[in-house]
Amino acid sequence: MNKKVVLLVVFLVLIAGIAYYFYPKTQQFSDKPKDWFDKNKLDVSQATKGKEVLSNNVLQYKDGETISAFSLEGFFKGKKFLNEYKDNNKPIMRITQDLIPNDGIIDGFIFEKIENGVVKAYLFVDEDWKNLVGKTNILWGNNFQNSQEFSYDQVKPGIYMNVIIDDPARFNEDYSLHFGGVMLGDISKEDAKDKTIIVLK
Repeated sequence: MNKKVVLLVVFLVLIAGIAYYFYPKTQQFSDKPKDWFDKNKLDVSQATKGKEVLSNNVLQYKDGETISAFSLEGFFKGKKFLNEYKDNNKPIMRITQDLIPNDGIIDGFIFEKIENGVVKAYLFVDEDWKNLVGKTNILWGNNFQNSQEFSYDQVKPGIYMNVIIDDPARFNEDYSLHFGGVMLGDISKEDAKDKTIIVLK
């Protein structure tokens, strides 16, 4: 083969490689919850197809004209916290996307996703939650009037997920305002004192 032809082929391959490297790539999204994780870290943006991000304990949701925000807070045996509860500087419980099983720290997280006018809440806990909190309920609605038991459906080893359809009555028409929330913990309608819970409002 002519040396000029070989050089031309090498040059074209290099140009194609550089163009591929710098060409903007479309992010691929998955509907499978196991694909929303990078190891044990939940990617909310991946889960909501780029519509929701977490910033300073607030989930900011934007989809076209739909703009909303959800805040997260927790209680460990009735004691309120935002990101992490510590006892004598030792972490006990976290609201986090990093769900690390079997590290002795109770991890949980909640986010909401709006699809075709239906709001769904996705609730996650780790193995430590299962072992240390045990029987867990989900309460939701304007006045947290709806309830069901968390069923510990495994999405990854040591990480569990449940999904509920949120109460449409707690949202206004464009979802920008909402009342009540979603609560996850060893709580019931009859007994809410000194419980271990995460609340999304």
